[in-house]
Amino acid sequence: GEAAALVATADEAAPRRATPVKTAAPAKPGPTKAASQLVAKEDRVVGAVTLKTWTAFIGSGGTSLVAVVALMFLAAQVALIYSDILLLRLSGRRRSRLDSAIYYAYLGLTAAACVLGALRGVLFFAATLRAASSLHARAVRAVVHAPLSWITANPLGRILNRFSSDLAQVDDLLSVTLLEFCTLFFLLAASVVLACVALPPVVLLVLVIARLSFKVKVYVTKTMNELKRLDGITKSPFLGVFAATLHGIVPIRAFGVTRHQSAALLRHLDTNSRAFYYWLVCNRFLGCVLDALTVAFLAAL
Repeated sequence: GEAAALVATADEAAPRRATPVKTAAPAKPGPTKAASQLVAKEDRVVGAVTLKTWTAFIGSGGTSLVAVVALMFLAAQVALIYSDILLLRLSGRRRSRLDSAIYYAYLGLTAAACVLGALRGVLFFAATLRAASSLHARAVRAVVHAPLSWITANPLGRILNRFSSDLAQVDDLLSVTLLEFCTLFFLLAASVVLACVALPPVVLLVLVIARLSFKVKVYVTKTMNELKRLDGITKSPFLGVFAATLHGIVPIRAFGVTRHQSAALLRHLDTNSRAFYYWLVCNRFLGCVLDALTVAFLAAL
């Protein structure tokens, strides 16, 4: 996302070996657009997160480790499904000599599902932590090797925002969210498959619910992605003013401009809070619509 864009711009600004080019006629004297604008305007990526970004994130975590974690998710879900089937057989038949074998098989599958669930969680967080550490190291390396012109064009608040906000979300929020998504995805897939096998007419209902859910997802996530990016962009001026206030606290108090500086901080904070508030509204709207579709699906069953 925005942190990857920061690395890309810093890499582009890094000094490279000069190549001979043809000389052109000298330009007329006068202020150019680049010279008149010392600080570059902060830009943002538009659209959905590309597949290239996810591929880079998975590659940073280790492709082989991610493949092992995916197999563990699948194996744990299969063990849970088969254990439920064995439990159904035990509850719907009389006691016999085979009951002990089925009982031990049920215990073994349940224990295997528990072990695989705990192990996949540990390996999953290890992969995401490795990916986050790799992205952080690349960002630091790009900023350290960037020329002074790039440092001048990007204020301190913008750089602090990328390292404190964007990379913090990759370290903390993204790992937990991805684990919950993978767990719920496999549970949902298993439930839908079992329902379709038990009641074949449910397939038509599943297709209708999936179509409606996809439309809602596309409609809402476009707004949520842009609001999240606006939240990141509007946080940079606030951090910049806050850092400048800390560095210049003595002259600010000496010249009696504390109210002006406080008003500037509150103004930037209010702008940032608007984007985050509307993002929360869209998030709750998406949750209510998905809950309504789930209730409709269960009622139809």
